[in-house]
Amino acid sequence: MLDWECGHRDTDTLKKLVKRLSKWNVTLYYIDKWEAYASVLPADKLTMDKGLTHEIERNNCRNRHWFDRFKRRSIVVSKSVEMGP
Repeated sequence: MLDWECGHRDTDTLKKLVKRLSKWNVTLYYIDKWEAYASVLPADKLTMDKGLTHEIERNNCRNRHWFDRFKRRSIVVSKSVEMGP
């Protein structure tokens, strides 16, 4: 992963990211089925394959758990009495 953009899932956010990525001459984008990709990115650079995105998804999961620790007592499960079984 070279870069990322935090924002709404719209074409404006995607255009900001693509503009920053242009300095690296990206040759391939791994995407999901979001329509905005086809309107902003060249079709010959798009690859829709979940088999090769598992590392990115694993990283996203780790980041979610890391940020959640600021609002929970442990990585996944709260140990407070109110949140008990």
